[in-house]
Amino acid sequence: MNISYEKVFDRYFGLIDDVKELSLEESDLHEILAERLHSVISSPFIRRLFSTLKLDDEMEQFEFELTTSVDKYSDEEFVIELFSKGMAIKWLEPKVKSLENTVRFFGGKEEKKLKDDYSLNKALLKEMKIEQQKLIRVRGIPVRREIRVLIHDRAQCKTQ
Repeated sequence: MNISYEKVFDRYFGLIDDVKELSLEESDLHEILAERLHSVISSPFIRRLFSTLKLDDEMEQFEFELTTSVDKYSDEEFVIELFSKGMAIKWLEPKVKSLENTVRFFGGKEEKKLKDDYSLNKALLKEMKIEQQKLIRVRGIPVRREIRVLIHDRAQCKTQ
């Protein structure tokens, strides 16, 4: 199955709020987004969900096959959501690290404001990572009926 980068990028833009990023030239923006997409896909936690995954940066699309497919529409929506959340995490991680380092240099009211921003962004990052892990965990769990069939089949094999 093929999906264009644009579908993932559109979903990603709904998850972030960054005027600076959106003001970049289109070619620069697409290069940054493609790098984030590659970074997300390189994670073994994500990569293991796919039996096939090939990115084509020239055509700005990727081909994939999930190890546990549900149906075409569900698979496509799952992959778009998974990759867009991963890209949002990759966008937020350096912002949290930057705020963490900046807080150390200020005192007074500025420090309190920066600490508040840091705490909020850190909590958001943690929440986004948990959401992504839940999405992956839920997708990897076979349906209960399938588990019963597997157990039944194994029991029959042992008795033969």
